[in-house]
Amino acid sequence: MSICRRLKFATKLQNIMILSTKLERDYSIISRYLNLILKKDERILIIVDKIYLDRVLENLKKYVFNLDKYIDSKKIAIVECEEFIEDTNLFSTLKKESLALGYEKVSIIGICTRELNTKIELIKGAIEANCEYLCYYNVLDLSIEGLLELSSYYKGILFEDEETVEIYSNKRIKELKLILESIQSSVKAKKNTYDNIKDLEKLNSFLTSVNKIKSLDDFLKNFLKLVTNIMNASDGGILTKSEGESFDIYYKMGKFCKCIENNINLKLNENELVEKINLKDTIMIFLNINEFTIIYLCFDKNKYCYQNKDILEIYVSSARNIVNAFLEKIKNDSIISQNEKLKALGEISNGVAHDFNNILASISGYVDLALVKNQDKTVRDYLEVIKRASLDGAEMLRRIQEFTKDIKEGDEHFFELDRIIKIALNMISPKIEEKCMSGIKININKDLRENANIKGREFEIREVIINILNNAIDAMPQGGDIHVRTYNIENNIFIEIEDTGDGIPKNILPRIFDPFFSTKGVNGNGIGLSVSYKIIKDHGGTIKVESNEGIGTKFIFSLPIELEEVKNIDSVNEGYNQAYCKVLVVDDKIPVAMATGEILKSMGKEVDICFSGDEALQKLNKTKFNLVISDLAMPNLNGIELAQKAKEIYKDIRFILMTGWLGDIGDYNSDTIDYILEKPFGIEEIKKILQMFN
Repeated sequence: MSICRRLKFATKLQNIMILSTKLERDYSIISRYLNLILKKDERILIIVDKIYLDRVLENLKKYVFNLDKYIDSKKIAIVECEEFIEDTNLFSTLKKESLALGYEKVSIIGICTRELNTKIELIKGAIEANCEYLCYYNVLDLSIEGLLELSSYYKGILFEDEETVEIYSNKRIKELKLILESIQSSVKAKKNTYDNIKDLEKLNSFLTSVNKIKSLDDFLKNFLKLVTNIMNASDGGILTKSEGESFDIYYKMGKFCKCIENNINLKLNENELVEKINLKDTIMIFLNINEFTIIYLCFDKNKYCYQNKDILEIYVSSARNIVNAFLEKIKNDSIISQNEKLKALGEISNGVAHDFNNILASISGYVDLALVKNQDKTVRDYLEVIKRASLDGAEMLRRIQEFTKDIKEGDEHFFELDRIIKIALNMISPKIEEKCMSGIKININKDLRENANIKGREFEIREVIINILNNAIDAMPQGGDIHVRTYNIENNIFIEIEDTGDGIPKNILPRIFDPFFSTKGVNGNGIGLSVSYKIIKDHGGTIKVESNEGIGTKFIFSLPIELEEVKNIDSVNEGYNQAYCKVLVVDDKIPVAMATGEILKSMGKEVDICFSGDEALQKLNKTKFNLVISDLAMPNLNGIELAQKAKEIYKDIRFILMTGWLGDIGDYNSDTIDYILEKPFGIEEIKKILQMFN
């Protein structure tokens, strides 16, 4: 049954509750329902909270033709919810007004985010005035008990998600309770993931600007402002002390919290990153930066709602690394060396890498599925760029962490440099198109004449090329030309990337490869060229820069030629055994679990999905599976523990451990774990695993 037919059926039920599972309120279903009611000879009263009034009107105008005409003719009346709360007789007044206008029937559409008792009072007012009503709520607006109590005032419930609506009778309370619990749990998980991503994006944005902060004092103040913002704290401050002294309030923000005076000498263990204290009317959060510095936040007890301690600990851990870097700089009274800075940056990224790799895993998985199902060349080209960008993101996280280590021989392979340059140019083409739309024309001129192979890490070389190309684009704010050339001299391949931009001043040219040095002002993070320098050196090459102010800049780097032939990836047999295989996928990150499951289903495998180790163990005790693909980091029962228990039940079961952590995951028994699958991954990685075990 289509959405339109379901909504038509809903209009016949008279009194309907819409429960939305969307994180963003868009009111599109309300608009479509309103269009159906407008065909009837009855008046419509839209009751909406004042804070949502503008958004609701904006949305209705998109979907309801001649909305202003209906409002002017008084067929539609829009009334703020606050007016009904202040005047309990307003329903009767509006009903009389409707009768005077010739409308015997009145339908009410309610969009009110009020407490349960207020919602019920408004419904009773509508019933007393003999009005039909439809009310719109988000599934997270009330508790399960509150939603069940509210449901007794409706003849049906309309569940809305991103794609469709479902109608449900409210008569079967036991089933309804289970449905509400399941939906609410799923939406909470989705919202938590959404909020986590937003908070990590804010942290990432903050960390990329650290090189612009000139002092430890400025860093701590900016960090305090950041955490106060994400946690909606009423006020906060910085506590500092010297060796052998007590803590004093060094800096405060917002209104002064007197509670800090009684808790200023709180003792925190080194491993305690976050400490929460419940006082009479206040909640205090202490962030343990180091033994000499603590950040405190104060909250009104009735308004405190931030529950994600894990994200907060990532923030504090990142701040610790930055503070340590500042202190090292002060202690040595000199600039920290290039390798030490990059190592510090790698340590910071390690805290967030797991979460980002989970995000990238779901993106990569669904892009692979889209590539299988979509044959449109333009769409496939876009999807390939998205897929490559997600895989590059994962590689970047790994490389930042391992930057101070030697490149592993096993990670290297042979590839053609000209092909890599073409991919890099394709990946920066959206930036060039964006500039062109703004009236800034940038021309790319290619002269690719190399005819040999390179051995190394393909991603890293591509990143160097993209970094330099992006620098060239940024150096030409009025537009210009970029020349990309390749050629062979003896046993080396040379690459030249030349722009016609502003050029680099002579006095700063020798510092161009220094870490955290940038010529872009607020638009640069100063890390690209220092990273590029070490990548080329690690590949046995050279890199140099030539520049003239007002004329342009040329980067020239060389890489040694390797004589081994490149294996054509397309010639590799991609066939895999289509034999029956029953697979259990386990991951507490719902998008990752669903993406992995969909990939396996697309290969004809029978798949069951669990969102915890405990749930998976229950299914293993009841059902025989040929293969388990499980996340490593899960609460209560992690992936390694689950593997041990699974092997106890079925000795011949294959167990794949997938993980978003960078580097070594610790000791594990190779008899228990058959394979480690690093996130993000796609269809090709899953195919290889199935080939391996069939």
